[in-house]
Amino acid sequence: MSDGKLLGVVSDRDLLKVLSPNIGTAAETLKDLSCLNKKVHQVMTRQLITLEATADVYDAIAIFNRHRVSCIPIVDKSLVIQGILSWRDILKALERMRK
Repeated sequence: MSDGKLLGVVSDRDLLKVLSPNIGTAAETLKDLSCLNKKVHQVMTRQLITLEATADVYDAIAIFNRHRVSCIPIVDKSLVIQGILSWRDILKALERMRK
């Protein structure tokens, strides 16, 4: 974040691209360990996919399906983060609606 504005997101997929499965094993190399020293800005996704809080649930579902992301930052018009929405949040809301 810069001046409260969202600059990027580190997702589970971003981490999986960087982290070696050899860390903590006998096969671990110096290159494997060097990934642990990376800064967040080196692994984050900069092409932000966001929603404003006024968007509806169907907009969020469309983003989850179209972009295959696991969470969506919720921002205001100035890109100041207001929260984060996960696909699990959507499922919980659907479950509550059914009860």
